[in-house]
Amino acid sequence: MLRPGGALALWWNVPDPDVPWAAAQEARIARRLPGYYAHGITSQAAGLIRGLGLGLRLETRVLRWTRTVPLATHLAMLGSRSYFAALGPAAAPVLEDERAALLEVFPDGRVEEAYRLDLTVARRPVS
Repeated sequence: MLRPGGALALWWNVPDPDVPWAAAQEARIARRLPGYYAHGITSQAAGLIRGLGLGLRLETRVLRWTRTVPLATHLAMLGSRSYFAALGPAAAPVLEDERAALLEVFPDGRVEEAYRLDLTVARRPVS
């Protein structure tokens, strides 16, 4: 429970769907992996919180950020997602195909990861 005036912040970093290479990667993964989920957590979180009927005031924001990492780092992060982990050894060919696709976009082997940070803040009004 939140005290009067208290706040709960929830946030998720997701691949930025407005960046063409990131959107293409998400589409490739969705085609190949069972159990893949679509992003859009902010609206889902807000709906769930409103559904609790606690009278919390909600604010949502979308922020964007990037970082440049070696291709191996990007693939390791990608492979750590739960839907890859569930595949076990069957994930290796998917990651290898991603390596080839990303080298076409980032021939120097440095990936500029683009993220969208979905932020939801729930505040309990002061009584």
